[in-house]
Amino acid sequence: IQYAGIMALRNEAGFVDKMLKIYARRRSLVLQTLKRIGIDFRPPRGTFYLWVPVPAGMTSLGFTNRLFDKTAVVVAAGTAYGQYGEGFVRMSLTVPDNRLEEAMARIEKEFKPV
Repeated sequence: IQYAGIMALRNEAGFVDKMLKIYARRRSLVLQTLKRIGIDFRPPRGTFYLWVPVPAGMTSLGFTNRLFDKTAVVVAAGTAYGQYGEGFVRMSLTVPDNRLEEAMARIEKEFKPV
């Protein structure tokens, strides 16, 4: 096991670069979609979660419930992480690309301004 750990540490650069590109692509997809529905924010650069502000006039739980009820997309209400999470939801970039693309298409259809 120790030799495997040494090999992983010595040869991780390719894997890390690959994962960074995947998460950057996913983050870009989510940010572009959210911007089209009026949610524009400065995202973190070093994580595979996004702390997303909810649309004006909605609570974290209200937005979370509407997403689930209308689009079958699951996000975590910011209030699940404490009282200061109100006004935010947490989205994950860890799902496969095709599922994330489908989720973003559903969200855009539900929330896109007319």
